[in-house]
Amino acid sequence: MTAGGIFLVSGTPATAEHLAAMLPAGMFSQVHTACTAAEARRRVGESGCSLVLINAPLPDDNGLALARDLAARHPVGLLLLVKGELFETLAGPAQQAGIGVLPKPVTRPVLWMALRLTAAAAARLQTYAQQTDSLRRKVEDLRLINRAKVLLIQHLAMTEPEAHRCLEKQAMDQCRTRRSVAEEIIRTYTESAS
Repeated sequence: MTAGGIFLVSGTPATAEHLAAMLPAGMFSQVHTACTAAEARRRVGESGCSLVLINAPLPDDNGLALARDLAARHPVGLLLLVKGELFETLAGPAQQAGIGVLPKPVTRPVLWMALRLTAAAAARLQTYAQQTDSLRRKVEDLRLINRAKVLLIQHLAMTEPEAHRCLEKQAMDQCRTRRSVAEEIIRTYTESAS
């Protein structure tokens, strides 16, 4: 099972290399690393990784703040490694933000199991993100189409069904989407009003 890429965030290149060596062979198509939270914030989105493993603390962050920030901005699975004595304190707040937490030191089998569970959660998150984007586009399309209909009603004295039919017909006759026809109508009547 390949889970896409993983982004390792650890305070030093040596600890990042150690974590990379602990990863299951063949599970990740790419391994990216960062040594600071600031670098991770800049690079995680462009990396295309589906999982982020944070070895806390970092030189510029306690790890939990970075994980929360990434959870809010990216549909990725997050796993936070914390010192054993901090596990109980951080596990609750992390879980509420959808972040998995493991106490250090961590064994390879436990890490592998946690990574597989996190990868499964990340896959589900990405599916939900795609569905949300699709719904957002549909709502935006409807908003533009309705705005175009209002302009047709105002400027051409059409009824709502007539405006709807006009949009549909233009889209069909010109082999275009209703959205592109609506955008053209909006441009036409907003430019003429200026």
